[in-house]
Amino acid sequence: MKARAGFMNLMRPGSSFFPLLRSALGSSLTLWAIRRLRTQVCRWYTTNIKTTEVTMKLNWLVGALGAAIAVSALAEDTGIAFPDGYRNWFHHRSTVNMTGHQPEGNVGLQHVYANPAALEGLRTGKFADGATFVVDRFKYEDAGNNSLAQGSRKVIAVMVRNSARYPETGGWGFEAFKGGDPSQRVVKDGGKACFACHVPHADNHYLFSKNDKP
Repeated sequence: MKARAGFMNLMRPGSSFFPLLRSALGSSLTLWAIRRLRTQVCRWYTTNIKTTEVTMKLNWLVGALGAAIAVSALAEDTGIAFPDGYRNWFHHRSTVNMTGHQPEGNVGLQHVYANPAALEGLRTGKFADGATFVVDRFKYEDAGNNSLAQGSRKVIAVMVRNSARYPETGGWGFEAFKGGDPSQRVVKDGGKACFACHVPHADNHYLFSKNDKP
């Protein structure tokens, strides 16, 4: 009876466990974090539940959490891999978005790279599936003498052509990696917010980069 009452306290809607659970799901837990959550719950409730029952109940709970998070991750996944080796691609141009630029998050010094398919698109005005652009954005710093210097990396943003997979965003998929870390994906809405900034450039294949002849 004591074990059952303890577990019911754990699962009741008003318990302190549920805010933690909602927070965890909202941040797309990794398996490591799920295990940490399980350990913490065990510490909270082993005084009230027999060890065997804790294991049985929490195994079920962790399994359910894992399934829910996997579904969430699939919904958010853009299918775009980190662009290894992008700095060996064609460097199309560099620009500086000064303070006051909108959106504010894009303020910085940025370098634009194009893979071979994207480079061909820039030359011909026709972008085949697989064409990929990378924007490597950094903070900028005052270097004195009316000069700017490159600071720390803010984000690596990726734009990939796949007309069948991304029809709602003009045939382009969007992803971004915070600080250039492959594990820190930024895009959570299928690229809709990114695409909104590109919509005014519909007459240029939704690109800021011009179809010039590099």
